[in-house]
Amino acid sequence: MCPISLRSYKQNVTYLSDGDVERLHDELLRFKLATYQYKAPANASATHLGFIIDDVGQSPAVDSTGQRVDLYAYTSMAVAALQQQAREIAELKRQVTVLEQQLKGAHQETREPQRLGAAASDPSR
Repeated sequence: MCPISLRSYKQNVTYLSDGDVERLHDELLRFKLATYQYKAPANASATHLGFIIDDVGQSPAVDSTGQRVDLYAYTSMAVAALQQQAREIAELKRQVTVLEQQLKGAHQETREPQRLGAAASDPSR
């Protein structure tokens, strides 16, 4: 069951800064994903996908006991990673647009002198 996420049930709400989001993104990208099977005979046949807490250490994605994944926090870390990547993509798109404009401007500048030069050397123009 997912925890209640309404503001009225919470206190001391603090939103993450861009730096916090970037840190969570970086932390999540360091998680080594693995497939595994549980040792208990009742669960041994199914193969699972996830991370191993021993590989991660302390993380918001690990519950306070250090034994289980905090799925709500793990999912929130994934959202932080998506937000960070969206910001990076937007910045890269902006840079591409600027470079395209610069390239277009440079291309036009190199064509204009040729036209002027041709007109000056051709007395019929």
